[in-house]
Amino acid sequence: MIIFTIATLTVLLGIGYAEIAGLLQNRLSEFTDVRHLVGVCLVLVVIAITARVIAESLFMSLRQAQEKSAALEESQRRLARMIDASPESITITTLDDGVFIEANPACEQLYGYKREELVGRSAVELGFWTDPEDRRRFVADLRRHGVVEAREVRLRRRNGELREVLASGALIEFEGRQLMLFQAVDVTERRRTEHLLEESEARLAKMIEASPEAITIGSLEEGKFIEANPACEQLTGYTREELIGRSPVELGFWPDPEERGRFISDLRRDQVVHGRELRLRRKGGELRTILASAAIIDLKGRRFILFQAVDITERKNAEKALSEHEVMLRELSAHHDSVREGERAHIAREIHDELGQALTALRMDLSVLGMKFGEADPRIREQVQELKGRVDAIVQVVRDVATALRPAALDLGIVPGLEWLVEEFQKRNGIHCTVSVAESDIALGEDRSIVLFRIVQESLTNVSRHAGARNVEILLDHDTERIRLDVEDDGVGFDVEAARSKKTFGLLGIQERVIMLRGELSIASAPGRGTRVSVSMPIA
Repeated sequence: MIIFTIATLTVLLGIGYAEIAGLLQNRLSEFTDVRHLVGVCLVLVVIAITARVIAESLFMSLRQAQEKSAALEESQRRLARMIDASPESITITTLDDGVFIEANPACEQLYGYKREELVGRSAVELGFWTDPEDRRRFVADLRRHGVVEAREVRLRRRNGELREVLASGALIEFEGRQLMLFQAVDVTERRRTEHLLEESEARLAKMIEASPEAITIGSLEEGKFIEANPACEQLTGYTREELIGRSPVELGFWPDPEERGRFISDLRRDQVVHGRELRLRRKGGELRTILASAAIIDLKGRRFILFQAVDITERKNAEKALSEHEVMLRELSAHHDSVREGERAHIAREIHDELGQALTALRMDLSVLGMKFGEADPRIREQVQELKGRVDAIVQVVRDVATALRPAALDLGIVPGLEWLVEEFQKRNGIHCTVSVAESDIALGEDRSIVLFRIVQESLTNVSRHAGARNVEILLDHDTERIRLDVEDDGVGFDVEAARSKKTFGLLGIQERVIMLRGELSIASAPGRGTRVSVSMPIA
């Protein structure tokens, strides 16, 4: 542009000079002619305008050149700041011998050298490359392609420590020279972590392989197995090769689709499911009971289900057999109690009727004997009176034994039986005791009446022996379906758990009686706070 402007100016000046010279030489005599004068003026004006335009163009070109130079300098400063601020190690070196021209602070941190110690020296001289062949291949690829991206190499720091770096390079030109822009990211810790992770995964794989629990890993979307251990083969009846790539649904593992739906739904919601009993169908169609746990895990960016299962079929069978055995034992115990109560009632009646009648007849005979011979011999009368007193004592013992075996009041119902029991308790122990009964009549079968009576009897026995109570309150209430009994005292109380661990037969007997009648028993007590025994059971 500047050259074109100068050429234009030269042409115009030459034309103007020729015109003026010609006019002065050929038409000097006509100098006064107005037309020629106007022509000269026009030429001079054109020359002035052209000169101004040329000057402005020159000044504008100069200003643009200065602005471009300033922008270039600003760009270079920004690039320098970016390089200095970069967390990646960045260096600029000569391509052939690798002499450092520039290095940023991250480079100082990576290599352990200050910038002043790097500039002017080469990477080979400083021994950065642990394998010279790595540098040769890197430079060759850089020459061939102009760029090398993310290549893993090992570099040596100033203290001799080896670091794994992810290196990239690019060819740049500066002042006619080819230079290498070299970027490096220290991935030593990352690689170390990945190595530890690989070792951990290897150990986990061995643990899974050796685990006695059946373990599988399957995709979350389709459930297709990608891993299965030997215990899984034993549980399912399928080999590992038969399992991989197939899903539990495809293999028919779940006999109940709804059970599977609930399990997967809970797993997706909570990310983990612990200790759930499920049923599993083996290869031959046999159903097994398993205790299963599962968790959603991430592997290489994908989500999988880690499934663990333990076959508890035999344990469940044993528990069922034990439960049935316990039921049989309770039924046997209940039958034994029923028989014992029947025997008690029979013995009580026999004692009351047979022995009572015999003693009554004996007393009557003694009275007749006293009347017949007592008047004649006072000694006989005294002996007869003594014998009658002994018979009366024996009769009372018989009555007490019969009542202990089976209170006659119990034949009238649970309420009269409890009232009699409380009255006798107060007489023997001097402890105040009250009975509160629902206003409506309580119609109970004999088995439940006897159980409630014996529970109250056992509770009052414990109160008299251990509680040191001054008051006892008995509450008997019911609704249309259940009856409730509470026996509460204000005694010293006791540690319920400690008493249960001792397996005292009193508490055990009460508990077994309640269980057999499908009832519930609770004992609330603490040292210094008294005791409450609560029983709830169906009326029928």
